[in-house]
Amino acid sequence: MKTTTRFLLLIFGSGLLTGCDPSRPKEAARQSACRIQKIMATAQSDVYSQQDETNFTYNADGNLTQKAFKRTLSYPNGIGNQLYTVTDTYTYDANGFLTTSASQTSEQTTRPNNTIHLQQRSSTTSYSYTDGRLTGYETRDQNPYGVVTRSTVVLNYDVKGELLTKTDTRTPETVPADAPEKPSGPVQRIWTYKSGQVIDYVEKNETTESRPLTLQNGLVMKMALPGGYTQQNTYDSQQRLIKTEEFLNNQLTGYYTQEWSNAKPAISTLPAFKGHPPMLPEFGVTGVLSKYSPYAINSQTNAIQHISKKTSTPTVNAQGLVESTTGEIRLLHPNALPQRTALTETYTYSNCQ
Repeated sequence: MKTTTRFLLLIFGSGLLTGCDPSRPKEAARQSACRIQKIMATAQSDVYSQQDETNFTYNADGNLTQKAFKRTLSYPNGIGNQLYTVTDTYTYDANGFLTTSASQTSEQTTRPNNTIHLQQRSSTTSYSYTDGRLTGYETRDQNPYGVVTRSTVVLNYDVKGELLTKTDTRTPETVPADAPEKPSGPVQRIWTYKSGQVIDYVEKNETTESRPLTLQNGLVMKMALPGGYTQQNTYDSQQRLIKTEEFLNNQLTGYYTQEWSNAKPAISTLPAFKGHPPMLPEFGVTGVLSKYSPYAINSQTNAIQHISKKTSTPTVNAQGLVESTTGEIRLLHPNALPQRTALTETYTYSNCQ
């Protein structure tokens, strides 16, 4: 894992397109009337052009039934052009409880010899409830190499209905002989909660057991990664992530900082799934970024190098929700050609008064 690679993956995209995967913690606060309908985003430079579009569909009861994301990435010579799509669908019973969800991902890339490389991924999830409360769900995921993994999640509550634990057991079901990825298993992950916040996290793999997360007030302050890497996080008073530092064998290799606007994120208008327990997101609540800056540390000189800077200025509607943003990315690394990428985002809502 290279620090600079991870930084570059975070340059474009402000985290506003987070999905509604029920395995992820939900944010408790929801807008009562407005509903996000569409998000359009563009990135334009001399090197590439990128367009993102996300459409949200709801049923008559106001429940989310589909989220469709499409990214088109284009280069002047056509090499590396990419079409990336993710379509998530949600099905409910007569009482409005989510019963199944499915996700289809497709990535089509043009290679240097003008051939098309296509990778696809799919997953399906079914949900179980007891007395109107989510007690478990099972997901089957198939990656582009034909590896099928089953994830079985069980949730336990106390007598007052407060979430106590969430246990996720992942087991490879199908592993083709020629698959480059051969996951081991089963692997079990156990979260322990108090008042909707994680207070303990355990990973079990056959005979080994580890606690890779250091938690404080439900947030991940430190995370141990394979290969001697560790990550340390800092949050602001609103529980938003403002700094992440990465270390290799206790030596700082890089970090990034984030600043947030006061605009409310579009995903705060998405309806919560009925019967699903509220949980504080372990890596901070979602907001609308105004600045993102990654830095790398030169391993020979220990000099700090500012790699790039992303800035964004939002406008808001009467409800304080982000309505549009304009910004840019500037590459600052001395080994990179000077480059500026212009960024825009627009948000369309319904039922906003």
